[in-house]
Amino acid sequence: MDDSHKPLIAADPIGKQIFDAVDADDFDLIEHLIRTNDLIFFHEVNSQTGEIEMDDEGFNVMAVSVEGEEALLCFTDVTIVDHFIEHGFEETSEEGEVPTVKIQGNSVLDELQSDLGILLNATSEGELYFPPGVFEWDEVDMGEGDDEDGVFDEEE
Repeated sequence: MDDSHKPLIAADPIGKQIFDAVDADDFDLIEHLIRTNDLIFFHEVNSQTGEIEMDDEGFNVMAVSVEGEEALLCFTDVTIVDHFIEHGFEETSEEGEVPTVKIQGNSVLDELQSDLGILLNATSEGELYFPPGVFEWDEVDMGEGDDEDGVFDEEE
């Protein structure tokens, strides 16, 4: 798709801020912006029945393959969701709708499985891919040589 058909990230202030933080290599700001905002996800829909996929914990959100890895597909603005739907998205519910859900970014990062990445704002000029493991950290932000109590251990 040529870039002239992609929605402008400037119309999405949160997406633009995250995009600019990535450009500035400001990981703390990236994490803060994701944690303090809602993200929009697609419910996973059974292609045979058109019903929303459910598991023991509730509904599933859609994951896609990016660079050979699985990533959650999410958006910061409904305009970008609409653009994505208009450009070939085929997963619809049995009612012909594309079911979405907003989830607080803090919950997304806290529950993100270590083998999942995040594909943010697909098909927009501000599309970003965060590979699996990018948002993994310990309870204590430990540097090299730290142990679990956060105290630096001298090298042996």
